[in-house]
Amino acid sequence: MVRPRIIPERCDGCGVCIRACREAAIKIEEELAEIDFSRCANCGDCIRACPEGASVADHEGYSVFVGGNVGRHPRLAIKLVDFADEETVMAVLENSIRLISEEGERKERFGHLIERLGVGEATRRLLRGTPRY
Repeated sequence: MVRPRIIPERCDGCGVCIRACREAAIKIEEELAEIDFSRCANCGDCIRACPEGASVADHEGYSVFVGGNVGRHPRLAIKLVDFADEETVMAVLENSIRLISEEGERKERFGHLIERLGVGEATRRLLRGTPRY
């Protein structure tokens, strides 16, 4: 994930970022790009597209999702963390392995384990010891 920020002194209002944004999160107001963060997917496409370097990375990290499933009974994954650093991602991974080793039943999928424990309890255990949580 990368949260963009517009540097007003560099933005000339060309609109290239508008065409790059698949979420329609950018508009030009008074010849300056403006980002609607309620629509922004934090993908960084606007940053890569800006010919003037006016759109820059303000904050970078990873989204961490767990427990999703496709197939006969599809289920969306649960988002645990936004803008996690690598240390947090590794801690969640280690906690996930520990949780499935300690609590998982034979051949049980991780998403089913999360459902069985309850999302709140699973989240608490997966985030235990992470730097920010």
